[in-house]
Amino acid sequence: MGGAETVFWLSAAALAYTWAGYPLLLAAWGRRPGRVLPRDYAQALPTVSVLIAAYNEEHTIARKLRNCLRQCYPAELLEIVVAADGCSDATEQVVCSFGARVRLVSFPQRRGKMAAINDALPRCRGEIVVLTDAEEVFDRGAVGALVAGFASGVGAVSGVVRFSHPASAVGAGAGVYWRLERYLRERESRIYSLLGASGCIYALRRMLFRPQPPDSLSDDAAIPLDLVSRGWRVVHQPAAIAYSRREGEPGQEFRRKARTTAGTWQLLWRQRRLLLPGSKVAVQIFSHYLMRLACPLFLLGALAGAAAGRGRSPWLAAALAGQVAFYLAALLGGRWQGRPVRGVLLLPYYFCLAYLADIVGLVHLVAGRQRAAWQRS
Repeated sequence: MGGAETVFWLSAAALAYTWAGYPLLLAAWGRRPGRVLPRDYAQALPTVSVLIAAYNEEHTIARKLRNCLRQCYPAELLEIVVAADGCSDATEQVVCSFGARVRLVSFPQRRGKMAAINDALPRCRGEIVVLTDAEEVFDRGAVGALVAGFASGVGAVSGVVRFSHPASAVGAGAGVYWRLERYLRERESRIYSLLGASGCIYALRRMLFRPQPPDSLSDDAAIPLDLVSRGWRVVHQPAAIAYSRREGEPGQEFRRKARTTAGTWQLLWRQRRLLLPGSKVAVQIFSHYLMRLACPLFLLGALAGAAAGRGRSPWLAAALAGQVAFYLAALLGGRWQGRPVRGVLLLPYYFCLAYLADIVGLVHLVAGRQRAAWQRS
């Protein structure tokens, strides 16, 4: 086997493992019965604080607060806290209009979500703190479902986000991606622990919280993985549901994905010891995070290997033709983004958009251009 063929087949094998092999491994690994652990709150419900980190959310915060106040959870055990991160609009005035039902923690200077959580979460009174964003709304039983997920050894519980995707290549592609992601999270939770949480709906024990570096780009990965590093489990709770709408605009999805990728690389470097032998989540971090982040390199290897060896192998010639067709489909998907797109153009376009964003996210992180303070899309 020549060098070009070796590069191609190794790259193809890596891609196949990342997107098919690892899900199949989890399917087999997760067949054993889920562990039954004693519930901490089977008799008495805990006090709960819902913490909303907000920056310039004057158009969404009232809806979010009404949604939180309508939760099917005893009102005397529930407090709502808004951490206003240097808001320059009317967000704080809207929060104050709810009176004593909502507590405002105001920060005059905008620093970013992680810094706001670091300072606001210790001021919460609940035994359990639910972290969420201003735009997504909860199912009425979401808080109770999160609480029900806590058991001995569980430090945090992640809910599920259901997206309303428009009829576009980005929206449909993201829908497929999140269905796979939910499957992986359910299986990883069953085996041992999640590596992260759904950023707009997850809960943790307040006493376990440790402030994270304020420049952390992904609180929903930094906080859960810190708990895992200390021996606590993070579990998946499908009954805790938040609803979100993605507009399906390519630039919006590109920026979101680039920031997520930068945050993942940042976190992997800071928690790199979890990849060492003996770590209970080493296989998950390698397969779910590192292999997926390396996919742009594998794609380049598959394309270069097929192109270099096409004249010597009909298999490589066919593989090259297939890859060219795939990328042409992605280009057509981008060109027709403004129209309802169906069929074979959906996944190629989103796939390429996402991996280009991965490259940009890594470049921004290395260059120090990815700020902790978030921007509204």
